[in-house]
Amino acid sequence: MTPQLTRLLLGTALCTATALGVFWARHPNRVAVQPWSQDEEARVDDRVQLNEALSRRIPEAGEVGDAQGPALVLVVLDGWNLEDAPLESLQGFEQSQIRACAPKSLSAQGCLLSGLPPHANGIFRHKGKQNGFHALVKPLPTLLQEAGWRTHAVVGERKVRPSRTGLKRGFDVFLGDDLRRGGEALPYIQGDRVLKLARALAQSPGGRQFLYVHLADGRMPWIPRAGFVGPGTLEARYLPEGGTRLRSGGFQEQKKRLARRESVEPAALETWLTARQAEWSFVDTQLAEFLQSLPEDAQVVVVGSVGVELPGQLEIGGAMLPQIIQVPLAWKGMEWVVPQRQDDLAHALADLAGVQGLRRPAVQDSGIVERHQGDLTLLIDDAYRVGPEGRSEGGAEIQARADAWMLGIDQDLEALR
Repeated sequence: MTPQLTRLLLGTALCTATALGVFWARHPNRVAVQPWSQDEEARVDDRVQLNEALSRRIPEAGEVGDAQGPALVLVVLDGWNLEDAPLESLQGFEQSQIRACAPKSLSAQGCLLSGLPPHANGIFRHKGKQNGFHALVKPLPTLLQEAGWRTHAVVGERKVRPSRTGLKRGFDVFLGDDLRRGGEALPYIQGDRVLKLARALAQSPGGRQFLYVHLADGRMPWIPRAGFVGPGTLEARYLPEGGTRLRSGGFQEQKKRLARRESVEPAALETWLTARQAEWSFVDTQLAEFLQSLPEDAQVVVVGSVGVELPGQLEIGGAMLPQIIQVPLAWKGMEWVVPQRQDDLAHALADLAGVQGLRRPAVQDSGIVERHQGDLTLLIDDAYRVGPEGRSEGGAEIQARADAWMLGIDQDLEALR
């Protein structure tokens, strides 16, 4: 073999290897689409922990049975916004919109369970510190527990430990941040795992039950799972986690462009939308199985939390987007006065259950939405901002409304603080 032919063959082989390497690295099914991880060892551990938690509920001395009636189920979907509705799993549900009280998951959950906005119930971030429920706040689960209900919760959040914020207050069983982490490399507990536990709780024997379920799959980062990805662009380098290989440089670059108010590459935006749709396809499928497993007479409410989480939207006036101000609300098996705000949802559920004792905000001003990003900030009428020092950009009227709203609740304010 002549030297020229050898060099030609080596060059051809090198070019072929390079082309195959590039194809392998950029192939969407190899890089962007994630395997649908189902950790059986973690599931067995979940079941053991569930049974242990259920066995710890011992009736009080003199207690005569539990409350009787249909189960009340509240499902919170992080990241579910108006453009994602309706989900196929919610066919047969009545649907509307509800005003958000905070674009942060834990703060929104505090609203939904306490009936108070974050600054009044205590669950918000302030100067980098995550605060929890005030000592005197009695959330809905506590009131139901005192009325003889069984109160159960499964929460998908694990990046910030919900139990440390007091969200577990009043629950006989609260599963989430104490669950085995499992093999899946996700910043939350995967939705099918959460809903399998929720299904087991819903089917557990006993009296009337309040079941609280929280899913974080719809929140960034999006993990497009095999079997749930539809048509559309899916470039791994534009994903927050970079696919199965470290390729998130493109995501960070495009996010910085948004922060500079520059346009992003079309492929990046298309990738984000495709990835979000894949997440919601996964959530929708798992949610359908869970809802179908509930008793026919179950009273079910499904509500969005957080809203849109496309990169840049929270940095550039994102809290004022309609998809964050208003999130979807769906319900089935009940007749009620449809709530207009997330904090009012808890009061509507308390009325439905026939329990009393939830505190109410001192000012019923639905024109104010809270945003937490390091310091407490209010957005009034979706336009005027009131900073951590309490000073408004909107003049005397807006300032007066902010001052009134910040009074918090209608009773025991100083004790709560």
